[in-house]
Amino acid sequence: MPLAINLILSILIPLGAGYGCLSLLFRGQTLPVSMRIALAYGLGLGLLAIWMLCLYIFYQPFSLLILRTPLLVIIIVTFLLSLRKKPANIDRTNILIQTKKYTAEHGIEKILHIAFVTVLSLYLAQTICFVVWRSMTVPISSWDAVATVAFKAKIFYFEESPPLLT
Repeated sequence: MPLAINLILSILIPLGAGYGCLSLLFRGQTLPVSMRIALAYGLGLGLLAIWMLCLYIFYQPFSLLILRTPLLVIIIVTFLLSLRKKPANIDRTNILIQTKKYTAEHGIEKILHIAFVTVLSLYLAQTICFVVWRSMTVPISSWDAVATVAFKAKIFYFEESPPLLT
């Protein structure tokens, strides 16, 4: 297969599997499409990672057919299940646990609450500023992380499976 088709399939297959699972999970509710797509790709890659772990445990080699088949089955099954009649709108507000919002209304509790929120906010702001400053001022001194991932990818490509941990 041409490289462009493989790249498109490597994005669309996990996306489709995750989208199908999300459509079954949130069947009675509506999520924005952008949120559903973002969650779907992560869920599809998670399913793929679990499948690769299962293949590794049972000493099976990796190939595109073996990696894509279970995700394609998930896409087909979720599509067929989504064709079934949707359940009636159920009021799910009673299912959720109602929690009371903590409000400090009197004296010292209110002062301590405001102090805690202020200290926490200042700490988060300082941490964010430090990370941004470090990322902008410190140059990349080596490409160790990129080289490590590239080396692992070469092992997967040439060996068709990760090396055994014996």
